[in-house]
Amino acid sequence: MSVEEFTAFPEMRLHGFLLGMAALAGAVLTIGLISRWGEVWPRWMPVVRGRAVPIAAAVVPGTLVAALFTVAAIPFALSMVEQGAYWALFTFPFPVWGPALGAAVLAYYLRRRGAPVAAGTIEGS
Repeated sequence: MSVEEFTAFPEMRLHGFLLGMAALAGAVLTIGLISRWGEVWPRWMPVVRGRAVPIAAAVVPGTLVAALFTVAAIPFALSMVEQGAYWALFTFPFPVWGPALGAAVLAYYLRRRGAPVAAGTIEGS
């Protein structure tokens, strides 16, 4: 965008800010899938501190976002290839992001569900 276009549409700054904050929140929540505070609420959370995080509180939104990104990746990738904007596939890695988030959510669910450990595995040897 040119400077004139950018100043003509000041809401673009708000959109950029909100998009950046959504990406940051998504990154923090994804880290929560592998961190201790993704299993037990942290001390600084006033009402729920020390309690177990419900599995569905992470699995349901994580699955929805993973599905959304995976489905959106197909038309996005086709559009970028059609336009010759291959750089956009590296800037916005939706084709990798959705399945990777889905794998992280699945691993979180399998770890938290409390199923018995199979004999002959690392955990059950």
